[in-house]
Formats: sequence, structure tokens, C-alpha cells
Amino acid sequence: MTTVVAERHQQNVPAGFKLTEEQPNQQEELTAVIHLKQENKEELKNKLDAVSDPKSSEYGKYLTREQVEAMTAAKPEHIDAVKSWLSKFQNIKVDARSDAVHVTGSLEALSKVFNTQFGVYESNDGKKHVRINGKAVVPSELEGVEFVSGLSELMKIHHGPAIINKLSD
Repeated sequence: MTTVVAERHQQNVPAGFKLTEEQPNQQEELTAVIHLKQENKEELKNKLDAVSDPKSSEYGKYLTREQVEAMTAAKPEHIDAVKSWLSKFQNIKVDARSDAVHVTGSLEALSKVFNTQFGVYESNDGKKHVRINGKAVVPSELEGVEFVSGLSELMKIHHGPAIINKLSD
């Protein structure tokens, strides 16, 4: 059995994009990020509340990035399960982090990993983006997987005019 972790179909392409007839270059590289369930979120919230409260003895004692990552890291068995599953595939690079596993490979390789197909989407400004056309799945037994990013997202970044407030004397 499998679990759908990302999905993109012609019917749900965002405004400003269209799925083209063009076939993507199967050797093009892409990185997908398998996000795992973070632990101790309530503890982190409590800590953030404490460091922000002037009445708390923890006030101003901010956490470092490393401390936050250690506190919210995914269960080691979830990371190990994802790495073990990915070890069955060829021609991919796996980089495990505290709460995610980055997978880089050709479209051909990632098609096999996530049992999906890729398409070429074109935005109104003519830029092309390679994303999945269909569903991306992982084995259901990978219970720590929350979602996968980098496969289905299509968004336009608007660079509007900068607004500068000039203070008058």
C-alpha cells in the first residue's frame, strides 16, 4: 500500500500556469524534500513563550538553530526507515537532516522513487517548471512522513515596486 504525499493534475494547475505537451528531459536533476513528523512541538511552544515573557526566568534566553533542531528532530527510526526505503533506488543522493530527508536525482530516478510522472508547466511569463503530473506516493509503512515538497509546487514570485517610507524632518 502507498500514501499520496504530493499531487498535481491538469485540473488543479494554478492560474497563470498551463501544462504543456513538452516532455521533460529525464536527465534533469530535481531535489525533493521528505518532511518527517517533528517531535516536541508543544515543548518548543512553551520555550518560545517563556523566552518572550519578561516575567519568566527564561526571558531573553533564545534558542540557537541547533537547539531548535535537536528539540524538534524527527524520531531516529523514522529517518532510518526513509533512508532504508531510499537505499533500494539507484542514481539518487540522500541527505538526512533533523526533520527531513532531501533526495536529489534525475527525473527518471525520482519517477521511480515516487512512482510518478513529470510534466512541463509554463507560466504566463514564459518560464518553464518541471513538476509532477499526477500523484507522488511513498510506502504506507513510512508512518513518520508528513508530506513531500519540491515535486508539485507551482508559484509565481511577484517582484512589485519597492515602497520606501521617507521620514520628513
